[in-house]
Amino acid sequence: MVATDRELGAVREARFYAFRPAKPLACRLEEVHYVAPGDDARKDEVYAALLGRLSREMGKPQSSDPERPHGRGSGWAQVRGWNRGTSFLWLYRTTEAVEVFARHFLLEYGGGESFELPPSFLSFGHASNTWDAANLLWPYFPEASDLMLDRQAIPDQDAVLRAAITLFQSARRFSTMEMRGAVAIGLQVLLAKLWIEGETAPLLRPEYAALRRFDVKCESDGHGGGWECGTGLLDRFLGEYPHSRWSHRRYLESLGQECEGVGYTEVIEKGIPWLRRHRGSELEPFVTAAIAQAYETWWSLSLAPADEEFVTAAEHAAGAGRARELAIDWYHRLQQQYPESIEATLSGPRANQLQIGIDTAQRRYDCVIP
Repeated sequence: MVATDRELGAVREARFYAFRPAKPLACRLEEVHYVAPGDDARKDEVYAALLGRLSREMGKPQSSDPERPHGRGSGWAQVRGWNRGTSFLWLYRTTEAVEVFARHFLLEYGGGESFELPPSFLSFGHASNTWDAANLLWPYFPEASDLMLDRQAIPDQDAVLRAAITLFQSARRFSTMEMRGAVAIGLQVLLAKLWIEGETAPLLRPEYAALRRFDVKCESDGHGGGWECGTGLLDRFLGEYPHSRWSHRRYLESLGQECEGVGYTEVIEKGIPWLRRHRGSELEPFVTAAIAQAYETWWSLSLAPADEEFVTAAEHAAGAGRARELAIDWYHRLQQQYPESIEATLSGPRANQLQIGIDTAQRRYDCVIP
């Protein structure tokens, strides 16, 4: 359903979507599009006013050209993007107008027709921490903030190194939990953006000598010739403040994504106690869904055909029947406790398939790399 209104020459279009075919349709506002036409002078005025207003209310926009929403984005110029929680917003210019386009996470990544969990489901922890840390650091370290939010490879490696050293040197000036967490996250992100190749350990090279003064460790990336650096500052912060929002999101990040995270056993063994310790956390729906998926992975692996490469069903057979039942239970818990969450909305078909014993082939928590 689409609703349109006009005011002072600008057009607002609101789109409501119902993600389930069942009656009655539960329509929700998922997308809003504003169009303010005018000549070049008028567009300059409107763009500047909107950029200022949105930046004050939502924080610093992405400095680099943000990823366009699915199915949109042709002919856009001067694009700036924000995200808040589960909503995304873009400000941009076209040849005819200045436009604002906002879309909810479910519509952007759920697609309305696909009931797969969004591809960025478990990267929420990392993305949210990086985003919030960059916005907190922006008034003090604008260059570091820009580099943190840059999704592309950064050619100016001297700038990355310089920003990391500046953050290290300034870490002690902040005493609040929020700012200490932001600095620790910022350092971890910046150090991960360093490209370091060669046989000699980075901290033994003159160009990285300044890092020796700080808590930095570099290890081989395991692929030959590359190095990955990090800092113990973040681990110490997480240990000192296990109930901070930074720590909660970091835990979610540790669950990983397909082929990048932990196995189903570890998700179950760590996820259930985590929920008991952190009741009321904003991440409860995410972790609840992860536990359901872990049990679902277990059961699906036990059904692998004999000729499937890299999977031996017998290795997962013990307890697999009970795992299916528990996957159903956890999906039902998700739907009952967090009915408005993205995860609950997208879990319905999976729970139904599990209920009647159909293999969902969902194996998020198993990845074998030959």
